[in-house]
Amino acid sequence: FVQLPFLALEAEMLPRNRRARWRSKGTSIAALSAVLGIAVLTSACGRAFQLLQSSASQRSHGEPADLARGAAPKCGLRMRRGRTAHEPAVMAAALPEFALGVPEVYTVGQDFCLALAVALALWVRPWDFSDGTEAPEHDANDQQSSSPSLGLVFLPVWFLCVAGDWLQGPYVYALYQAYGLARADIALLFVAGFGASMAFGTVVGSWVDSLGRKRGCQLYCVLYIVSCTTKHFNNFWILLCGRLTGGIATSLLFSAFEAWLIREHELRQKESSGELAQTQGASQPESLRKLFGLMWFGSSVVAIVAGQVGDLAVGLQPLSPVGVGDLYFGGLTAAFDCAIVVLLFGLMLMSATWRENRGEGAPERGQEDGGAEASRSPLDLLSEALGAVWRSPALLALGAVVAGFEASMYAFVFNWTPSLTDGAALPPDLGSVFSTLMLAYMSGSLVFQLFGGRTDGQDGSQVLTALPPLRWALVLAPLALLVPALSLQSLPAGGVERTALVLAGFVAFEFCCGLYMPAVSAVKGALVPEGLRSSVYATYRVPMNGMVLVVLLSDFPPDSTLLGCVGLLALAAAAGAMLPSSSAPPPPPSVAGEGAAAAP
Repeated sequence: FVQLPFLALEAEMLPRNRRARWRSKGTSIAALSAVLGIAVLTSACGRAFQLLQSSASQRSHGEPADLARGAAPKCGLRMRRGRTAHEPAVMAAALPEFALGVPEVYTVGQDFCLALAVALALWVRPWDFSDGTEAPEHDANDQQSSSPSLGLVFLPVWFLCVAGDWLQGPYVYALYQAYGLARADIALLFVAGFGASMAFGTVVGSWVDSLGRKRGCQLYCVLYIVSCTTKHFNNFWILLCGRLTGGIATSLLFSAFEAWLIREHELRQKESSGELAQTQGASQPESLRKLFGLMWFGSSVVAIVAGQVGDLAVGLQPLSPVGVGDLYFGGLTAAFDCAIVVLLFGLMLMSATWRENRGEGAPERGQEDGGAEASRSPLDLLSEALGAVWRSPALLALGAVVAGFEASMYAFVFNWTPSLTDGAALPPDLGSVFSTLMLAYMSGSLVFQLFGGRTDGQDGSQVLTALPPLRWALVLAPLALLVPALSLQSLPAGGVERTALVLAGFVAFEFCCGLYMPAVSAVKGALVPEGLRSSVYATYRVPMNGMVLVVLLSDFPPDSTLLGCVGLLALAAAAGAMLPSSSAPPPPPSVAGEGAAAAP
C-alpha cells in the first residue's frame, strides 16, 4: 500500500511506451493489498455479527442493564442454558461468549468504514488520471498534457481553501459557549450566517460570473480570513459581522470554485484541439469527471486531517484574554488561526497559478478578458439566471435536488451529535465518530469514480453517466436516515441496539453524501449554461438556506428533524427522476441569444 503512490508518480515520469509495465506492477500490488483490505472488512463484519448475537443473548439471559447501556465489556466463559440431561456433555460444556457494549459499536463502525475506504481506494486508484484505454498518440498526448496539469493547478488550491472551512467549522459553537453567550444569541448568530448566504450570496455569485471566477475564489479567502479573525473578540456585534462574512464565503466556496474549474477545462480543451469547445450538448470529458471525484474524495481526507490538526492546536494553551478589552487568544481560537494560515497559502497559490475566466456565453469570440460580459451588472445576470431556471424543467428539477438534499445535509450536521450523546451513559469520542463518518463519505466518492466515470456514446451524443450514481444516492439517502429517525423514537436511549442502528444509518447517509457531491457537480456542469453558471449555483442555494433557517428557528428534537430530512430527501429523489438522461438541451433564448454556441 505504501508503494502505490510512488509507483504512480514513477509511472507518470516514464515515457509512454514503458508506462504499461509499471501500471501492471501497480495493479498487482493493489490486488494483493485489496485482499488484505477485504480480510479486514470481513473481520469487521464478523465483529458486527458477534455484536448482534451478544445483544440477543443479553435479552434472553437477562443481562444487567448497565452492560446494555454501555458499561465496560466483559469476556468470559458462560454455561449454555436450556440444555436437557440426555444431551452430550460436550454440548453442555462452557463455550466462550463475548458481551460487547456501546463502545464496541463505534469500534466496529470505524473498522468497517476504514477497511471499505482502503479497499475502494486500492481498487479505484484515484491518483491515476489514465482512463485505461489505448488512444492515438496525439490524442493521448493532449490528454496527458491537459488533464493532469489542470489537476495539479486546481486541486492543491481547493484542498487548502476547503481546509480553511473544515478547520474552523467544528469549533464555532463551542467558542460561542466558551464566551458565555446565551443559547438564543448563539442561534441568532447561526441564523445570521445562513441568512447572509441566502441574501447576499446570490448577488455575489452573479458578480463572479461578471467580473471573474478567480476573483470570486480570492474573495472567498479574504472573507473567511475576516470571519476567522473576528472569533478572537468576545463581542456579539463583532461576532455577528464574522458570521455575515462567513455566510457569503460559504456560498462562494460551493459555486465559484466549480465554475472556475469547468470553464478552465473548456478553455484548455479549446486551446489543445484548436476547435470550438461547445458548452452545451456535449458530455464532459473523462478527466473532468475524474477531477470531480478526486476533488470530493480529497475533501474528506482533508476533513479528517483538519480535525486532528485542530484538536492539537486547541490543546496547546487555554483560552485567555489579552490586555484590556474583548480580545482573546489561545484555546479554541487556535483552530481559527490555523484556518487563517491555510487560507493565506491558498490565496497566494491561487494568485500565482490560476488565470482568470468568466461566464462567457460566446466562447468563439475569444473574449477571454470578459468583453461584453463584464459590462453586464450582477443584477442583470441574476435576473437571467432566474429566468433560465424557470423556463427549463431540467434546471428546475436540478434546483429541487440541490435544495432538498443539501438542506438535509446541513440539518444532519446540527443533529448527529445530540442523536448519539443524549441519554448515553458513556458519551462517545466525537472526533472518532467524525472520522468514521468522513471515511464513509470518502467511500461514496470513490464509488462515484468507479461507476460514474465511464462514457457511453450514443447517436453522436454521450449519455450523462454521472446521473445513475446521483439517482442511487437520492434513493438510498432517505432510507438511510429513516433508520436512525425511527430508532430514536422507539428504542431506549443509550442501548446497544439504538446506538448501532443510529450509527449505521448515519454511516450509510454519509456514504450517500460522498456519492452525491461529485455526481451533482458533474450533472450541474453538463446542464447549467456556462454564461450563468455561478449565478445559477448561487440561486440554488437560496431555497436550501431557507430550509436550514426553518430547522434552526424551529428547534425540533433530533428524531423529528431527521424525519423532516427524510421527507426532503424523498422530494429530492422524485425531482432526480425528472432529470434528463442525456446531455442538456439548448439553453434558453436569453442565454443563447448572446452568441453562445448552442447545440443543435
